[in-house]
This record gives sequence, structure tokens and C-alpha cells, in this order.
Amino acid sequence: MRQIENADGIALTAADASHIAAYDALITAFVGFRRETGAMAKTLAEDAPEMPMALAAKGYLSKMAGSAEGTAAAGRAAKALGSLVDAGHANAHERTHAAALDRWLAGDMDGATRLWEGLTADTPGDTLALRLQHFMHFYTGEVRRIR
Repeated sequence: MRQIENADGIALTAADASHIAAYDALITAFVGFRRETGAMAKTLAEDAPEMPMALAAKGYLSKMAGSAEGTAAAGRAAKALGSLVDAGHANAHERTHAAALDRWLAGDMDGATRLWEGLTADTPGDTLALRLQHFMHFYTGEVRRIR
């Protein structure tokens, strides 16, 4: 595993550049509300199980499904992501995403949102964090905080 910059210049932990390209395509699909987004997240997490942001994205998208099954899938992704973090296989940016997913799963939507806001302040190119905070502000009725 090594640090490879994605299209937005964010260093991500991955085995090779093809996983980074797949992650970038996934984020583009997510922002574009494309139908294949969920399948792309599942495939990336299966193809790159040691890529922290693949697991984070799968966890986030599973949680957004709003179902018990989706929340369970998000929990499994968070557990796998936590194992990578505990083993030291995630950079600071990825660890923050792991913490945000954990907070969301624990029901701390404000805590998760604060972490995403911090990520976008530190790394403005993190489209995933920006989109998630937008979603959460809308979901919780805090539309004045939407960027």
C-alpha cells in the first residue's frame, strides 16, 4: 500500500492507481446522483479491501440508504476500516473519515458533520466530505449551513 494522489490532489492509501481512478469515478457518480453509484462502491470495496477510502465510501453510501440492512452494511465497512486504521494503514485524512463514519453510525450526526466540515476546510478538494455535509445539513434541517 502506498500514498497516491487522486484527481483532486488528495493523498489516498491504495495498492495502485487503478483503485484511485475507480474511487474518483465513484465520487463523480455519487455527486451526479447516478444509479450505478452503489454498485460502484461495492465493487471498489471488494476490489480494494485495504483501501481506507473505498471502505469509507461504501460505509457512507450504505448508511445513506436509510434501512436496517444498509446500516448493518455500513457497520461492517466501518469495522473493516477501523481495522486498517488500528493497523496504521490509513493517513490522517482517512482516519478522520473513519471517525466521521463511526460518529454517524453512533447517531452523532452533528459530530460527523463537524468532522466533514473540518475535512473540507483542510482539504477543499474533498468532494465526498463536502457532499456528505451538504446531505446532513439538508437531512437535519440546517439548510443555512449548506455550502
